[in-house]
Amino acid sequence: MWTRPSLPAKLRWQTSPPRRTSRPWSTDSPTSTTELKPSLALESPIFDRLRAHADETETAVLVGCIEQRGGEYHNTPAYITPGGELTPYRKRNLWGSESERLTPGEERVVVDTPAGRTGLLTCYDLNFVHESAAFLDAGVDALFVSGAWPSTHAANWRLLARARALDGVRWVVACGRTGRKEVADARLSEYAGRSLVVRPDGVVAGELAYEPDTLVRTLDTGVLDSQRDIVGVSVSSE
Repeated sequence: MWTRPSLPAKLRWQTSPPRRTSRPWSTDSPTSTTELKPSLALESPIFDRLRAHADETETAVLVGCIEQRGGEYHNTPAYITPGGELTPYRKRNLWGSESERLTPGEERVVVDTPAGRTGLLTCYDLNFVHESAAFLDAGVDALFVSGAWPSTHAANWRLLARARALDGVRWVVACGRTGRKEVADARLSEYAGRSLVVRPDGVVAGELAYEPDTLVRTLDTGVLDSQRDIVGVSVSSE
């Protein structure tokens, strides 16, 4: 049984800095699927440093990467607790050409965070109502979402973050990648950024623009309880 903390959670949500790469997830051969570059194993020096940082600063971290696991590659955000424990979520719903290179995950992931029971999603997962409904059944109080949406779809990113807050009566904290990538289709070269925090009533509590920045908001459990009373939503915490 999980017990919700009595104090509100204060989140410091920082967007990732712009990264420029000529060939995201590139391979030595255009038809090769044996090695995607750049990719990371969760047991790697980079993740060791992130876990140590989370432990030393008592800060929770959510970081995304292309994960190398055996002979497979996944789009994986990983939640790291203030104690340095790491829980990965492997993206279940692949978008477009991702399915040519990446393997979809099988399991939904719920972690205990200062915001309560929290479901992890990334990018295209945000589109699927059945994923949101499953998290409602799991009794989550918040969704943490990482995304790399193109700037042409920025309005959809914002709309869907609000929709997932409303249909589950929960907080949604969504971090959007900034910067650009060099691709032939110029419409997809700019990332949307637009990180935001959405209240359980669908109101945007805080929002960033395109540039990397830091957003701090308090996720008050009283706001969550009040909205669930109004809507008549009962959520199990088991």
